[in-house]
Amino acid sequence: MSAFSCTMSAWHPPINRPSPPDAVVTLAEVMQGIRAPHPDTVTTVAHIRSAIANNDKPAADEAKGARLHYITPAATFGKRRAISEVVALSGLVVIDVDHLDGPAEAIALRDQA
Repeated sequence: MSAFSCTMSAWHPPINRPSPPDAVVTLAEVMQGIRAPHPDTVTTVAHIRSAIANNDKPAADEAKGARLHYITPAATFGKRRAISEVVALSGLVVIDVDHLDGPAEAIALRDQA
């Protein structure tokens, strides 16, 4: 099985937990959405980047939660995002790095392992 055929749950904005997933998508579909994003997504990402550049983390976080789709790359879920609701594991490992200061910090963390 190719990594691109792995499936995961997806939700439409806004983030509203607990709620059932809106869709099951493949990694290939997610990659397509990144490579050719919807115009609304491009506008939202520009807004988030501007808020971050202006040190307005609350505005960036609000826009992320209210206007971006989100996925759970590690698994597909049933009625809600909870361990008890895992339908299938994708085999993908997710590492959250958006809190790092840059590539140098990511490399330093990688090299500690």
